[in-house]
Amino acid sequence: MHDGYKEISTNKDDINPHIREKLEKTKKLVKSYTLKLVVGNKYEVKFFKKSYILDLVGQSCTCRAWELTGLLCCHAIICIHYKREDITKYVDGFYFKEPYLQSYQDALAPLNGSRKWHEVLEAPILPLVFVKQPGRLRRNRRKGPKEERKNAHKMPRNKIKMKCQRCFIFMHKKRLYEAVISKEAIAPEKPKVNFKIIGQQRGQESKAPPM
Repeated sequence: MHDGYKEISTNKDDINPHIREKLEKTKKLVKSYTLKLVVGNKYEVKFFKKSYILDLVGQSCTCRAWELTGLLCCHAIICIHYKREDITKYVDGFYFKEPYLQSYQDALAPLNGSRKWHEVLEAPILPLVFVKQPGRLRRNRRKGPKEERKNAHKMPRNKIKMKCQRCFIFMHKKRLYEAVISKEAIAPEKPKVNFKIIGQQRGQESKAPPM
């Protein structure tokens, strides 16, 4: 903190050097913009198919960067250059050198090392007691559905169809084969219904003459 205060206090520029550096970077973006005077101090700045309206008196731009941060946007800089005025005239007063020096003029008091600290007679503050949760300790964290895997060539288990090695069916695994077979043996078979024959019988009944 003291180094930053000393650097800014010795600087001859009225604006904070960090803010000046940002403004210089913004100046480089002005080359590809075109300017058009509309009415009074309002200008229309075009960048290819995009256009923005800027008011120098009201210090506002439709991109809202100037209003939100107080720093000049590239649209404001090109208008100020067109009028051949100084940029520092339109920079917010918060970014000048004097407010920064006033906010940091009361430096923090120096502190002794931990050996010189006064001892506290009360009970020390201890960390929480660790309670081991049931189950096996997880070593790897759970990854998100869109997160990349370490091995891109290996398919995750949720996309693999498990196949039984005894009956070669995708419905169950090998270790569940006996349980599936026992359920099929116990469960009664449902009678198969031939809907074609039932439909033919109903059609014949409808065609028969009434008694």
